[in-house]
Amino acid sequence: MKLYPFKTLYIADIDAIQNKGNNNTLIEQIAQTYPDTTIWLDSGGHFSNQISMNTKPVIGSESIQQLEQYLEYKYPHVLSLDYGQQGAMGLADLHISAKFWPDKVICMTLTSVGSEQGADLIRLNDLMSLNKSKEKPSAIYAAGGVRNIEDINALASRGVAGALIATALHEGQFTKNEISNFAL
Repeated sequence: MKLYPFKTLYIADIDAIQNKGNNNTLIEQIAQTYPDTTIWLDSGGHFSNQISMNTKPVIGSESIQQLEQYLEYKYPHVLSLDYGQQGAMGLADLHISAKFWPDKVICMTLTSVGSEQGADLIRLNDLMSLNKSKEKPSAIYAAGGVRNIEDINALASRGVAGALIATALHEGQFTKNEISNFAL
C-alpha cells in the first residue's frame, strides 16, 4: 500500500485452505487499516465467520466437488477457476460453461504462481470464449506468472479485466506511475 493505494487486495489464507487454522485476526487488522479497500479472501470455502464488510469471499474451484455445493453460496463472491499440473481442478461444470459464473472470475494457474513465466494466455483465451456466451459477461482476472507491465498490457488487449501481481510487486517490477496507468 506504500507503493500504491490499491482498491482491491487478494489474500489467500493458506492455513484456512489447508484446514490448519486461519489468519482471521491479521486479515481483520488489514481490513480495518484499509476500510476503503475491498479484500478478496480465499479461505478454502470457510466463510461462516465473515471477517469484515469490505471482505469478499473467493470460492476456489479446487474445493468444489458438486454443483449443489457451489450453488449454496448465496452471497456475492469471486470464483477462482483453479488449474494445477493435471489441468482443471474441482467441478468440471464450472470450467466448461460460464452459466454459473458470478460477476468476477479468476483464472488461477497454480503452477505459474510465483514463476514469473507469463500469464496462462491459452486458458485465459478459453475462458474469455466461454464468457462470451453469457448475457452479462463476467470480468475475468489472470493469476499466476504475471511478470511486468508488458504482460499487463497484453492481458488488457485481450479484454482481461485485471491481474493478481504479488510476485511482480515483491520483485519491484512495477512503478507507481505504471500502476496508476492501469489500475481501476
